[in-house]
Amino acid sequence: MRRKAGAALARPIVVPGQRLQRRVARGGLWAAFLHPSGLALAFVSVGLASAIVAVPALSEWSGRVPWLLGSGLASYVACVGVVSLWPTSLPGIRGVRQTRRRVASGLSLRIDSSSLTARAELDVLRSAALSQIDDLIVPPFTQLVQRDAGIQSEIRFYERSSLRPNPEVVIRLQTIQAHCVEATRRCAQRAIDAEARLYALLQDRDERAFISALDSWVADLGHLATEVAGALTLPPWDVQTLTSEPRVRGSTPMNRGIAERMPSGFVESTRHALRALNKPGLLMKSDLVRLLPESLAEVRRRSAAPGRSTGSPLEQGQILRALLVGAIERLNVPSNEELTAYQFQVLRMQYVMGLTVVQVGVRLSIAEKTVFRRSKEGVEAVANDIWCREQVARTEAVAEDNESRA
Repeated sequence: MRRKAGAALARPIVVPGQRLQRRVARGGLWAAFLHPSGLALAFVSVGLASAIVAVPALSEWSGRVPWLLGSGLASYVACVGVVSLWPTSLPGIRGVRQTRRRVASGLSLRIDSSSLTARAELDVLRSAALSQIDDLIVPPFTQLVQRDAGIQSEIRFYERSSLRPNPEVVIRLQTIQAHCVEATRRCAQRAIDAEARLYALLQDRDERAFISALDSWVADLGHLATEVAGALTLPPWDVQTLTSEPRVRGSTPMNRGIAERMPSGFVESTRHALRALNKPGLLMKSDLVRLLPESLAEVRRRSAAPGRSTGSPLEQGQILRALLVGAIERLNVPSNEELTAYQFQVLRMQYVMGLTVVQVGVRLSIAEKTVFRRSKEGVEAVANDIWCREQVARTEAVAEDNESRA
């Protein structure tokens, strides 16, 4: 009874807060109006003004209250204007834009050091390369990263909300989000490979050979642009599932395809499994073996030497280890985002390599509390990743069963 009363009292505060979080995540004016820096300046000025009015000892400063409130308002408006005109970009977008700047800088330096006869050709190739990057690569990649961020925000909202959409719609959102993550990782890797290849080409001092190689490099940018544009194409979806009749639980095999909410102890089970990553005897007893049957079956099917349909407990533990290591590797998204890099490095060192927290902190030159924080964030990311993939695997398994029955 007390719990229900507390939930009723908290709802008027939590629900509007969730709505504001969704709007801030979408960017635009809401992100500017609710930017932490502007709000902090406004609250500080109002707090100081209230203190001057309320405290008698500060009454001699009362003449400056209007000036204090005016300066706080002006600071807030200035912050809103700055964020609106120059909005912060997502990590993946910043990484691609930084790559573009490095490419332009490298080509410009090489053109300046080239002979007068070669500068004209190199300048044309530089313009063609930057034009492809600006017009054909950056815009669709930006759209891909923003779509990923938006879907993540929607999924988090539905997970916290008491009102949830059709489970099949949630599965669709999770499928799109997994597709966006993989496509972003693949395209970012291709961009880094192209930049590294260009850096290697810039070391060639033979101008004619360099011009020929640069021409081929610019042509390859067209393939990258095609791949980035193709990443925006979503996997197919049977829209009829939205209008299908509701199924009674246990009536048909389709029950296995219904998206389930992540169990309350799933993150902790993932943490225990990661701690036993190099201990097969403990790993085979993990709760994840029971909670991720389709994912383990998929890893088994992809293995070089598949065994029986279920496998021995020790073999199940080995497959679970491969599943967890793969999830950790997926955190290694090529970008300049420090947070993502630390999550991957901390999990790899702490669980795959078996280093202690102190050793991880020394290697990464970060404090122990930062190691704990990044480890916690990384474990939560791994748990969310393997659970979403399990839901997708269950849906695909149901589709295969239906096709075989038909």
